[in-house]
Amino acid sequence: MPPESATAVHVVASPILVEVRRGAMVESRHRGAIAIVDLAGRVVEVHGDIDSPVYPRSAIKPLQAIPLVESGAAEAFGLSDAELALACASHGGEPRHVETVAGVLARLGLSEDDLECGAHFPMHAPSANALIRAGRAPGPLHNNCSGKHAGMLAACCHFGEPITGYIRRIAAAMLAEPFMLAGSGRFCTRATEIAGGKAILKTGAEGVYMAAIPAKGFGIALKIEDGAARAAEVALAKLLARFADLDRLQRAALRELIEPAVVNAAGLTVGAILPAPTW
Repeated sequence: MPPESATAVHVVASPILVEVRRGAMVESRHRGAIAIVDLAGRVVEVHGDIDSPVYPRSAIKPLQAIPLVESGAAEAFGLSDAELALACASHGGEPRHVETVAGVLARLGLSEDDLECGAHFPMHAPSANALIRAGRAPGPLHNNCSGKHAGMLAACCHFGEPITGYIRRIAAAMLAEPFMLAGSGRFCTRATEIAGGKAILKTGAEGVYMAAIPAKGFGIALKIEDGAARAAEVALAKLLARFADLDRLQRAALRELIEPAVVNAAGLTVGAILPAPTW
């Protein structure tokens, strides 16, 4: 018997959303929670435990970019769609990402030394390998958050301006420049390209994703319990196929993201990651 002081905790088991198969056998299963809400904040659909708090991580970078536009800084410094999209990004540190952030800082009269995001090797493996071959250490510009920090510095360098229309500007930039959101081969970039303006989405660490379906006025929040990005991407791809009103060609293109192949070191397809049949 538990001690009298113990408090019973009711835990809602989140459903299995994604399976990883190797051959005919299910090798791994990922549980997760999903909340879909409308513009009024009413819950339209729920899967699993949506009441337990989670860190939203980088999935809310587009919200963090609002002051950049709200303050008038984006207009005052002439930020392009590419630069504003980069302020919402978890980019791969590819040359175009790094050069774009450096350009924003130069326009502010600042440098890489003013970024407080720290440094890590680019998430884009060829770019990281290029640094290593050149004998160079990564700097803050290569940090996947450097675009966001450059945007914050821009807002800090500017003072209050009209806020009318700020949400439209951020969404338009993300849709116009999907490469800046992530980079080559990354889910955020590819899914945004496929959806063709029918969905706005952003990844976060530890299996978090957010998406908006403008035509329906729906917002989607997704969290995979074990933090697996591979499961979060598959689950979100399925939700896009269901809610984003994609046409036949878009749905066909999205199939590669809904059921990505598991490939071994020899380049052979040995399985797949796909939505669980029970979901």
